[in-house]
Order: sequence, then structure tokens, then C-alpha cells
Amino acid sequence: MDIESLKALVDRLQASELVTDFYLKLDLFEWDAIEPMLDESVVLAFGDTDPRADLVPKATFMSDLIARNAGYQLGDAGTFHGDYGHVVEIDGDTATVTCKFSAAHWLSQAPEDYATLTGLYIVSLVRRNDSWKIQRLWIKPIRWQGDARRVMDEAAKNWKAHND
Repeated sequence: MDIESLKALVDRLQASELVTDFYLKLDLFEWDAIEPMLDESVVLAFGDTDPRADLVPKATFMSDLIARNAGYQLGDAGTFHGDYGHVVEIDGDTATVTCKFSAAHWLSQAPEDYATLTGLYIVSLVRRNDSWKIQRLWIKPIRWQGDARRVMDEAAKNWKAHND
């Protein structure tokens, strides 16, 4: 294997590992570990939204991420974000990782408080100082089970009430 092929392989591996690590740290509520994974401007797009618009400052993104997800660390609540089947495309200092996902969100052990989504994550990365940074997270659900919107909204409300 020549040196360029080896560099390309390392790039693909690092990009893929960054995406997996992001979702693992999200499930572990390790906000301080997530922040350095992000570019200075980031966007989360959901559904068919074009993720090429509306980048926000990293601090705003982190604040919103915590507000939406920290409530899952209260009581019997939790999340699981599994990502698999990564396809990594590298183009110079940009990369796109497309993968399948299975995500679960729950507020309690009650069946009505449990929701799952499956679909695709499309994650855009940029290279900054020899390391990959997440710039766009595009979540494209294919299938929902349970009242995901209610579960997610309630988790955010629980976190807000916990901090008021």
C-alpha cells in the first residue's frame, strides 16, 4: 500500500470514529467531550431540511443540544443512538459520513414513554488543524415508533424544570 492510500484510509477511519464517538458521548451526556468535536459553526437538520443552511455558532449549538437532551439523564429516562454501516467520502478537507441509525428515547419504563426512530445520519465534516470537526448533522428518519415528538419535548421540559 502506498503512502497516499494509507493517508486516505486513516482519514476515513478518523472521520468514521468521530461520528460514532459523537453519538456515544451524547448517550453518556458527556457535553465537555462533544464540544471539541464540533466546528466553530454547526447545524442540526432533521427530516428533509437542507442542511446547507442556518449554521449557528458552536456555543449556541451546544446550548441547544444540552437543552434538548440533558433531560434524559433524569430519573429512569435515557437514550441510545446506534450508528452503523458507515460510508465515508473524502474530498480534500471535507468529508461526509453516511450511516444507518437506530435511536431510542425514553422518559420512564412505561411503554407510552418510549419512542424509536430508524433512518440515516448524514454527517458533514471539515478538517481543521489536522483533525476532523463536525459541521452538519443531518438526521433523516425513515421509520418512527411511539410518540417521539412528545417524548423529546417532555425530556426538554423536564431538564428546564430541573434547572429552574
